[in-house]
Amino acid sequence: MNEFDFIRRYLQKQQHDAELLLGDGAAVIRPRMGFDLCFGGDMLLKDNHFFADVSPEDLAWKVLAVNISDMAAMGAKPRWVLLSAGLPELDEDWLARFCGSLFELAARFGVVLIGGDTTRGDLVFNDTIIGELPSGRALRRDAAECGDDVWVSGRVGLAAALQCRLKKIALPSDAFSFILPHSQAYEKGKKIVEKMKHLIPHKLYPMPVQSIVENKVIAREDIPPLRKSVTGEGFSGSLSKKKRTAKKINNANVN
Repeated sequence: MNEFDFIRRYLQKQQHDAELLLGDGAAVIRPRMGFDLCFGGDMLLKDNHFFADVSPEDLAWKVLAVNISDMAAMGAKPRWVLLSAGLPELDEDWLARFCGSLFELAARFGVVLIGGDTTRGDLVFNDTIIGELPSGRALRRDAAECGDDVWVSGRVGLAAALQCRLKKIALPSDAFSFILPHSQAYEKGKKIVEKMKHLIPHKLYPMPVQSIVENKVIAREDIPPLRKSVTGEGFSGSLSKKKRTAKKINNANVN
């Protein structure tokens, strides 16, 4: 099977737009009026971004998903993708499984494969995704403001945990951030909150310390505000003046 057989057999079946034909020198797209085009791209290398024994289904999902997430971060709807791949061989079973997973995810988000390239290589993937969004409505990082929400998905740090385990990387013992099994998160979170209550200095205002696992508050401690006695040595003046000052503070707190 040569490159053109691969395109006809596995890639062209997704095409449904007459202007987007795989096999031509280039793809032609027609942006809608009032919309901006948003471009993104990623390159994935074996043993750097994925393991050599990864299943073709999981690999295809990752190759496309990393770009779809970039579109979501910009507030754009993904529309088209170009995929170039360096493959050690054109194994029909591997390609069928890879393309089946790729097009399943593409159909889920309305993405159409419109071009790319293939060559012999050691599992290298480079894809460029194109999305649309209303003109001037891109979600830019430099437009972020205090009070904005930050959304993440999945279990943050899970990929890093696997890398540490496989590469036997030891985390520093005094690191505030650490990795542990999900089953131990609740108990560990409670212990951290209890310990931090005694370690965090008191402020002039009450301060809550809480541990959250999967959007659920599992432990909470309230650090009371720091209250200075105006009758002590920290304030100057006669004792009667100090007592009058203390009375004013108490009345202000009550009111």
